[in-house]
Amino acid sequence: MLQYDVYLSLSLSLSISLSLSLSLLTTLLIVSQYMQAASTGKGIDRHFLGLALCLQDGEEAPPLFRDAVFSRSRTWKLTTSNMSPSRHFSGGFGPVVPHGYGACYIIQDNRYVYGVGGRLCAVR
Repeated sequence: MLQYDVYLSLSLSLSISLSLSLSLLTTLLIVSQYMQAASTGKGIDRHFLGLALCLQDGEEAPPLFRDAVFSRSRTWKLTTSNMSPSRHFSGGFGPVVPHGYGACYIIQDNRYVYGVGGRLCAVR
């Protein structure tokens, strides 16, 4: 009886592991496609930025731009930037909100170079 229990437990573990692996692989492929689009100016965030910049002074923003969830989705506590293919690390990437962080990185043949920045803010 114990022998069957081991096989059933192992098969269940493997099926869950495979399912999670496939989910992770699917997610990585989708993120990779989005990053490729965004790196060529085709990311959805760039379209929203363009629409926001088209508003004239005093013009009322469309309902989407006034939506609380949409506004929250445009507040990034962590922003990142790939600074490759630079061979020299000079500068950094700063936070875009007062209580946020900015992280930049350079991918080189034999190492990764990281920089992380933030702001000191008074605690209320």
